Amino acid sequence: MADEAGGLGIISRNPTLEEQQNFIQLRRESKDARKIMKKKRESVRTTYVKQHLPYCATCALYDFEDLIENKIKTLTRGGAALLHDEVNKITLDITKELNLEDYGPKFFTLITEPEPVAEQKLMDGIRNSVVTGYNYKYQCKKLGHKNTVWVPLELHEERSKKKRKK
Repeated sequence: MADEAGGLGIISRNPTLEEQQNFIQLRRESKDARKIMKKKRESVRTTYVKQHLPYCATCALYDFEDLIENKIKTLTRGGAALLHDEVNKITLDITKELNLEDYGPKFFTLITEPEPVAEQKLMDGIRNSVVTGYNYKYQCKKLGHKNTVWVPLELHEERSKKKRKK
């Protein structure tokens, strides 16, 4: 652990009650923009997962990293140096700029017909194969990431009815 902290003797555990009595916080916990972005991305991803829709978290992360890199390049042209706090401020601004909703279902194409998912159920002492839902296989339009989403039977029927009406 000392090597990770650069040999500074930083304690990476929570202090005991005795230690907290004479405890002076030297370094404040900074809000790392990457952590904030990942937290936002996961909350958006969770909403799509609950709705049984695809979400490309990888492309969202790549685009976030690219935005940071491009912003830093433009600011450091001409030999200017950036402090860590300035870089963190830049990345926090980008967190606000990047719309994480864009990486949802509109970002994907359906690559195969939905495949039924059958599970073995025990009915009257006999094992029967029962279709419980369908797997939808999607592909990301930008980098080609594949994403399989399981959709319950009721929701699949509802979606196929909507398709027929169109």
